[in-house]
Amino acid sequence: MKALRIIFLLFGLAMLSMAFQYLLVPNFGMLKEKGLLAEENWYIVTLVTHAFSGAMATVLGAFQFMSSIRSKSIQSHRFLGVLYTLFCLTGSVSGILMAQEATGGFWSTFGFTLLGLFWLLSSLGAAFYGYKRMKSVHFRLVLISYGLTLSALTLRVYLLLSVGILKLDPAVSYVVIAWLCWVPNLGVAYIVGRKSGGV
Repeated sequence: MKALRIIFLLFGLAMLSMAFQYLLVPNFGMLKEKGLLAEENWYIVTLVTHAFSGAMATVLGAFQFMSSIRSKSIQSHRFLGVLYTLFCLTGSVSGILMAQEATGGFWSTFGFTLLGLFWLLSSLGAAFYGYKRMKSVHFRLVLISYGLTLSALTLRVYLLLSVGILKLDPAVSYVVIAWLCWVPNLGVAYIVGRKSGGV
């Protein structure tokens, strides 16, 4: 578990670096694939917001599963939870906006839009039930929310395999990855939550 937290923290820091590079480096990363859209200020702002929010949610979420923080400093746990929720909100809303321009057409847009909606709702639900002190439901929804947060990690793994290594058509790959990056995560988070009993 500790090793996974370290991986998630490192990935979050890498995403933070990427977010700043979108601002500083012309046509950095995925902007190279977007043509004229990469010159639209609204898209660049949305992309940076999404990347920064996802990175912060990844880092903060990793700390939320540390029993030492939950048991020794409940105020710190709640404060980090509020920050995590805020970054999930900005990350999900910006992700939904970006999904409307997703590579691959309708099915990619549909998949990424659903991801954003489930991420938004699970994060709000986790915050609500945490406020109500309903620990079991809160814990399960946090697992789902964080599993969807980590779809940024699984998406990049699948892109590396499909486009980077196997050299598959990006338009075709995105249609599959728009679902593959988060549906298994959602299933795993749900199963883990059920087995843990929400403690």
